[in-house]
Amino acid sequence: MEIKDLAGLSQPLTKLVEVVSQGIGTLYEPTHIKRMAKARAMEIKTISSAVQESELPIQYNNGQLTIDTSTKEFLERTEKRMLFLEAKKQKNIEDIVSEAYNNLETEKEVSEKPIQEEWINRFFNIIGEISSDNLKTIWSKILSEEIKEPGKCSIRTLENLRNISRDEALIFKKISNYIIKYDDGLYYLPNEDELLKSFNINYGEILKLDEAQLINSSALISAVLNFDENIKEINLIYNNRIIFCNKEEKCEIRLKAYTLTETGRSIFNIMNPTFDEVFFKKYMNIINKKMNVSYSIIVEQLTDGRIKFQVPKIPILKENKE
Repeated sequence: MEIKDLAGLSQPLTKLVEVVSQGIGTLYEPTHIKRMAKARAMEIKTISSAVQESELPIQYNNGQLTIDTSTKEFLERTEKRMLFLEAKKQKNIEDIVSEAYNNLETEKEVSEKPIQEEWINRFFNIIGEISSDNLKTIWSKILSEEIKEPGKCSIRTLENLRNISRDEALIFKKISNYIIKYDDGLYYLPNEDELLKSFNINYGEILKLDEAQLINSSALISAVLNFDENIKEINLIYNNRIIFCNKEEKCEIRLKAYTLTETGRSIFNIMNPTFDEVFFKKYMNIINKKMNVSYSIIVEQLTDGRIKFQVPKIPILKENKE
């Protein structure tokens, strides 16, 4: 069977089949048609059988055949272990690909730009080791987003992500509900102790995310808003709200921030954070002490970076009232 024979698949799902087939070295047919072929396991089984039939004390290890004093029973245990490990890897790969399939099932069209071969190879080498359900969800979204728009997740980000633990992923999922975007390149968690404590975020968790290379824990970092005679309004984005920060005079406003790293931004962009009304109001009151703040609900974010929003803008009143 060839890829062209998989009739009835949409363009996004066809591209997924092509990418997965390239990654595993054989045609992948979605689980809705057949289970993924266990090519690697069969290869190991064939080699192991040949080893057992030989009269020489041969051992197969990491792709190399060596002669030693191993017994036939030892070789049988080795074969079983290798098949067990490969079966686990195959299960992990299938779970992630299946979730990516579900992510793309409702998509009508994706970029025709091909994904780099090196990216595909690195991705499939990594996901065989991913066993946590939470991490599988992240990796499935990375695959589906890369199929939609190749280049969104770099190879360096893949390598950083492979070392993230389940606990670190859960912490990051929690803080993702409170991330502010500024200037399209700076994503940050407000470094406001009382605010974070009220949402059960402690500095120990920030440090863990720093160790995982997802966030910068330094207290010296700020989001800097520079106002002058030409720039009197600067925008921030929180979830589906656009925040308008205004200052008439020339000045520099610093907002204390734990900024996300490149890897952190990549993960955040594939997540679906929840809008928190209480957090939004509290943070608006904090920054409203430094400048005049208003906001609106985002209607649409265009591909060229422009944002459509509802009018009129809603002002944040001084004295902690809306």
